[in-house]
Amino acid sequence: MFYVVLAISAVAAYFIGSISFAIIVTRKKLGKDIRDFGSGNAGGTNTMRVLGKKYGVLVMFLDMLKAFISVSLARLLFFAFGFGTVGDLWLALVGVTAVFGHLFPVYYGFRGGKGIAATAGVVLAISPLTMIILFAIWCLIVALTRYVSLGSIVCGLLVPPGYYLIDQLLLGRQNEYLLWTLLAFGVMTAMIVLSHWQNIKRLVKGKENKI
Repeated sequence: MFYVVLAISAVAAYFIGSISFAIIVTRKKLGKDIRDFGSGNAGGTNTMRVLGKKYGVLVMFLDMLKAFISVSLARLLFFAFGFGTVGDLWLALVGVTAVFGHLFPVYYGFRGGKGIAATAGVVLAISPLTMIILFAIWCLIVALTRYVSLGSIVCGLLVPPGYYLIDQLLLGRQNEYLLWTLLAFGVMTAMIVLSHWQNIKRLVKGKENKI
């Protein structure tokens, strides 16, 4: 029954993650598809470029919230079916499907965002302090360089080691499936890096767009 609940949670997370707020907000404001503008990405940064800072921040918040809700619902489902407080591994696996849904949304032709806000929502649901510290690092990088993509890539890479150092060593939480949990977070990191591959090439060439 445990794995049935896990499967239900993962599928639900994918469908929740597939809700693209960048597309919804832009269609509401302009009657057009955000993917036809700017970088063509259905995410908060491109929304900011097209509609302004207010709407960009709103989309980032909603993308983070949907992933947070996905993981939180999974936690509630496990509890409701009598499994108590489940380990971080199972929540991280649900989080992977939420991020995957954000990148490849079933409702919008499998063309979505780049996953950083959704990953932030997953980390917030599992390890809030890790999320707070990574967000501070993201803000610092973006403030100093004006590159949102650089902050996103660096913080994406820091998710697995950040979880280990902050959640496990600093806070002393126990995780019997630590390696597998780190691998699950590593999958999210890989998705972020791959979705930012063009940004990485532009950063190397010094041609990336600043905010």
